[in-house]
Amino acid sequence: VGHSIQLLSSLQQDGVAGKQTSPWSGNLRVSVLNLDVLAARPWFDIPQKVKSRIVSHAVVDLQIDSNVPQNMMVAYGLEKVGVEDHIRNHEFIIAADSLSSRLSSSFTSVINEFNRWRLSMHESGVADGISYPPVQFESSVKGFYYKDPVIFENPLSIDQASVRGDFSRNSVQEPRVKLTQATVHNRDLQMEGTGTWRSDVNSDNGIVDLSGSLRAVSLPHLHNYLPNVMDPDAREWLKDAFKNGQLSAAEFELKGVVDDFPFGLAPDSGSFLLRGTYANLLLNYHQKDIRGKRWPVVNSDSGTIHFQNDQIIIDSIQAFYAMPEGQRLDLDAFHGVVSSLEKNTTVDLQAKARGRAEDFLTFTKISPLGNLINNVLDEAQGSGQWTIPIDLHIPVLDADNSRISGSIHLDDGRFRLTPDFPWAEHLEGQMPFTETQLQANAVKGVMLGGKVVLDGPIGTVGKPLSIKGTLTAAGLRQLIPVQGMRRISGSTNYTSLVHFSSGGRVKVQFQSDLAGLATQFPDGLAKPKSAQWRATIVWRANDGATDNGKRYLDIRIDG
Repeated sequence: VGHSIQLLSSLQQDGVAGKQTSPWSGNLRVSVLNLDVLAARPWFDIPQKVKSRIVSHAVVDLQIDSNVPQNMMVAYGLEKVGVEDHIRNHEFIIAADSLSSRLSSSFTSVINEFNRWRLSMHESGVADGISYPPVQFESSVKGFYYKDPVIFENPLSIDQASVRGDFSRNSVQEPRVKLTQATVHNRDLQMEGTGTWRSDVNSDNGIVDLSGSLRAVSLPHLHNYLPNVMDPDAREWLKDAFKNGQLSAAEFELKGVVDDFPFGLAPDSGSFLLRGTYANLLLNYHQKDIRGKRWPVVNSDSGTIHFQNDQIIIDSIQAFYAMPEGQRLDLDAFHGVVSSLEKNTTVDLQAKARGRAEDFLTFTKISPLGNLINNVLDEAQGSGQWTIPIDLHIPVLDADNSRISGSIHLDDGRFRLTPDFPWAEHLEGQMPFTETQLQANAVKGVMLGGKVVLDGPIGTVGKPLSIKGTLTAAGLRQLIPVQGMRRISGSTNYTSLVHFSSGGRVKVQFQSDLAGLATQFPDGLAKPKSAQWRATIVWRANDGATDNGKRYLDIRIDG
């Protein structure tokens, strides 16, 4: 059963005059070494809920005054701890490799709590209206395991923890815990804190007032430490929201009714605040496909993260989207807000995107942005540096109704809508976009050898893009590099409308009087610069229900 039991006492009679039997006062100590608790069941009443094996040591010090037990101290060490119990609707398992504790209070307080734990309240005969002094405690544990599916979806495993404080009950026997020091360490978490917890008749999980610091938190595992009172959809989103990231130098406060955590739907019930810095963050904010596409994961080397009730706020001087083949789109002044974690969760991102034109065009192909603007940029080509202030709103459970707004700022940029289009170069201006439309706002540049202005929607069915400019003979030779183009000289003004249809097909209508353009062709095709020949050119895809890949050119010149 065990190694040894030792009883030590130092007692003396008080010697009260007139009494035949004088009361005793002094100190009593009982110590046990290496007791196998389960093996002791034939001799002691060990509750079935106890699954522990070894008591490495246990010491009980009792102070006696005139035959009345007074202060009591219990210190013990346990190995291979195991307890299976229930409180209200909570069926839980507690286990640990080792546990050492020290309890001190009045004899009546300790015995009262022991009887409450050992028996039901009815069996123990504990009545309301009795107050007991607090029980002071100090405990440390290694290899701690806690399973309670009502509170946490997954069991908690803690490498090492220690607590110090006191436990008490009020006059109606409701428990209260005061923590003067608590530390928790494992591979996911390093925490220090203080605070209180108390039972509440209207709450399954009581009321807390806790504060402290988090020196290190693994963000991908953060969801394991959040209680099940959170909405299941929110917990599911949090499971995959942080693909990587380490939170450090964080402070936290948690006050209120635990049942209502994180208090987004019940702000009057409490508050939750956690603020710190992070490193190497991968934010997977969009987890369900929109027509086979997702918004890319946000990468950020460093920044701040702020949890406030049911909201997460992330700020970084610079983040970025990583894309295939080493491409990236920088996100300066990144600001992300996850709102309403408990119900109808939304994600809002704002940043000043910056990168090569090629990288932004790749971004439109692989992200839902392409779908939102009718995939009009799928074949587009560009070069130069583009700056794109961007604002994205995503309903997590209804991502098809995402909203986006932004503007492509062109500074000496180069762009063409498809490989068949002529290059527009030295572009200056802005191309704002939303989830319904990409727009050119009088963007100026050079195309077909002369100045050009692009104005209007790009990719919107039923709304054409207007192109007005001047083309030169040299520009035409670049577009159509054949010998016959050397017979053309001069320049002329033109207007063009680019029509967009479903499926990404394009029809271009070109009109010009060709004034200023000369040709040196035989058989009546020669044209002096001053002559006006009305020209209409239509470049289009087929008119069928589906695109057959062929392109058609209709030319009409009245001279």
